[in-house]
Amino acid sequence: MPTDKGYRFFVDNFLAKGISEFKDIFKIEEALKREKEDILKWADHLTKFLAEESSNFAILNLLERNFLLKEGWEEILDEPEFKEEDLISDFTNLIKNFEKNIEELKINSGIKIYIGKEFPFPKAREFSIISSRCYFPDEEEGIISLLGPKRMAYDKNISLMNSLVKLLEKF
Repeated sequence: MPTDKGYRFFVDNFLAKGISEFKDIFKIEEALKREKEDILKWADHLTKFLAEESSNFAILNLLERNFLLKEGWEEILDEPEFKEEDLISDFTNLIKNFEKNIEELKINSGIKIYIGKEFPFPKAREFSIISSRCYFPDEEEGIISLLGPKRMAYDKNISLMNSLVKLLEKF
């Protein structure tokens, strides 16, 4: 299994080459078009979409409303790492810490990636997080995040997040 530094090397090289557009960009466009008149329904649909497309746990935080949406328990618990009960407990603790301390992470409009030990919370060594601050319909500010095992599909998930953030800028 690669080390945190090995994953970081891969991610940094991927980012240095330039992030490609998500291969099914039309899926993101369709997800963004649904139910825009009700921000909570829209956000719920988008969170489910992110969890399904990434096969990871998705959190969407509407900052002004102090409202969190979480999706992807089925996707994440199907991953082989979660056959160990300790990792399930560690992951739920990571989610709790992430929710409580999200503002401390200073996530800006760029994509922020934490891998294993880089994450400032305890018991996060086996996981990675990809996050970005963005604006949703009606200028609602928020943070979208994907949480999963360190061996997540970084190229796919970074492309997904990057394409989503770019499309949100147009909405």
